[in-house]
Amino acid sequence: MPLIQEQFFDIGANLTHKSFDQDLEEVLRAASESGVKRMSVTGSCLEDSISAYEIAQNNSGMCISSAGIHPHNAKEYSPGLFSEIKSLLENEEVKSIGETGLDFYRNFSSPEEQQLSFEAHLELSIETKIPLFLHERDAHEKFVEITSLYIDRIAEEFIRDNGGVPAFKGFNGFPNTLCVSPNEQVVHGIPNNNFLKEGDI
Repeated sequence: MPLIQEQFFDIGANLTHKSFDQDLEEVLRAASESGVKRMSVTGSCLEDSISAYEIAQNNSGMCISSAGIHPHNAKEYSPGLFSEIKSLLENEEVKSIGETGLDFYRNFSSPEEQQLSFEAHLELSIETKIPLFLHERDAHEKFVEITSLYIDRIAEEFIRDNGGVPAFKGFNGFPNTLCVSPNEQVVHGIPNNNFLKEGDI
């Protein structure tokens, strides 16, 4: 009986980092041989979002990408720059908006800058009906406060566009964060076939 290889989808591949400039093809080949057959290359600023799209375009059989501004880079947000992010979404390879959200652990951008950028991403998702790739660290209360203002419109659009099936949810970070309240309650409510985990540890 032939061996059936496990196949994995990496939802947050940070392949735009300069450390991959010289060996990106080798990294992709090694990942594929290890069972990682599909990847979403993460956009964390305009420059990275463009690079992520180019990687996905050049490796369309394996990669898709996201376009957005990570909370660390939220200080770079402006309506003009964000219009360029929006333009990237017109490309077939760009499948999600982000990585966006709130990160009060490091505060490389101020909480106010992060909130402004995050809300722009949420509004863009509603406008375009394109899924979000979200990030939250040490900002749970504010994250819930902001998303609660948008969640009905986001969920309504996603469920309608997915034939009644809720959008995929992803979690990233250390494994033990999934085992504490309130995350544990959320995880138990997600169907197994709608669960995505980012293992950037």
